[in-house]
Amino acid sequence: MRLRSSAEGKTLLTSTGEKAIEGYRASSAFRDEVLQQALTIHDQVVIDCRRQLRETKLVSEDVVRMIEPSVPEPGDENHEELLGTLDEILGDIDDDEMIEALRQNPI
Repeated sequence: MRLRSSAEGKTLLTSTGEKAIEGYRASSAFRDEVLQQALTIHDQVVIDCRRQLRETKLVSEDVVRMIEPSVPEPGDENHEELLGTLDEILGDIDDDEMIEALRQNPI
């Protein structure tokens, strides 16, 4: 009897897969990946909005740059250096502790 072709085998494999998925979804690796994807989408939306505003020429460059200044312009190396410095500073802080601190003291 083959495990994959039997009803019990399929149930066991499905159950094992579901448990593995649940475990991954509860992990910090999954949370980090979701947050990274959300940040990437956010940054791309900001960059696209800036581009569209520049194309209209209805607002000044100063106004365009005020939109979410934490998002770098494509190719801005100085911003990458700043992010590297911040990463070094924040690298030692536990993510869960930071999240809890932000919940207790919203910015």
